[in-house]
Amino acid sequence: MLVRTAEGSPWARLLLAPPSVLYRGAVGLRNSLFDSGAFHAERLPVPVVSVGNITAGGTGKTPLVAAIAKALAARGRKIAILTRGYGGSGRFLVLRDGSNAGPEEAGDEPILLARQVAGVPIVVGADRRRTGRIAVELGAEALLLDDGFQHRWLWRDLDIVVIDACDPFGHYRLLPSGRLREPLTALGRADVFVVTRSHPHDPLQTLREVIRQYNPNAALFRAFHRPVSFVPLAGGEEVPLEALRGEACGAFCGIGNPEAFRSDLQLLGVRMVLFEPFRDHHAYNANELVRVSRLAREAGAGHLITTEKDAVRIAAVKGFSPTASGLPLLALRARCEIEQEFFALVERAALRGREG
Repeated sequence: MLVRTAEGSPWARLLLAPPSVLYRGAVGLRNSLFDSGAFHAERLPVPVVSVGNITAGGTGKTPLVAAIAKALAARGRKIAILTRGYGGSGRFLVLRDGSNAGPEEAGDEPILLARQVAGVPIVVGADRRRTGRIAVELGAEALLLDDGFQHRWLWRDLDIVVIDACDPFGHYRLLPSGRLREPLTALGRADVFVVTRSHPHDPLQTLREVIRQYNPNAALFRAFHRPVSFVPLAGGEEVPLEALRGEACGAFCGIGNPEAFRSDLQLLGVRMVLFEPFRDHHAYNANELVRVSRLAREAGAGHLITTEKDAVRIAAVKGFSPTASGLPLLALRARCEIEQEFFALVERAALRGREG
């Protein structure tokens, strides 16, 4: 299999060590200002549930946000999702089904969320205090704060931290030499931990010990990323997972954790002859997509597979059609599964301030 990677070298990490020291100082100062009360979080008139992480890159946070939104909406809660819209234009937007903006305006994750939880307003903007006020004006009775663990300017009633079991703490190095956004002491702020991408029979003993060292009281749950089907980008019926078992395929993605995507395909029995990762939120152009398609064909692939998040960006690429690639272009659709006790806990938080 041809694997094309773009990981940093040990020399690069060594050169980035001094900036990491400066980053640690800046993060520490900011957190101390919040902890001491010099900086104050704004408290909105409705409950806020934050879903975030302590590392940069993909942890499976977005599928969890979608699962929480669906669960609360199914219980009749009027909710809205607040998200920064990384990769978008930076202006404030309100999405309801993802049809009124593209990824270049709103970012790929908000568009994907809007399609997955149609009818739930997605309020996009860097200032989550402002987007929260807008959501309340729209009638939201509870707010989901996407990627909110470090956004301490907004008070939250429940702080959920998502941790990837495959690389839980970014090699224990702070940005930019590692993937930690904050020192591990920040885990003490969390109310709930959700561990993703773990083996069902793995007791996670070491991970639990690290978490309990900094936060002995928070609840801990496990979420599982379950592939469902392959979705043709050109339209048409979904392709069953079994249809590509043993088939030669090419794959590419521009997500925070490309290895998790590759692992999903391997576990499904896909015989990958090409795997090409791009940077997270990568803005594709037509030439790149044509090149990847050509490389996959030359390697003997019969299909080309990407992620649902990438599919959002690909659909916006000018001058490229999924049917022109010469290979069926598919997106792997998946859902997040987690025990019902977790949703009961979230619902209790989403009801705070409305009882009595």
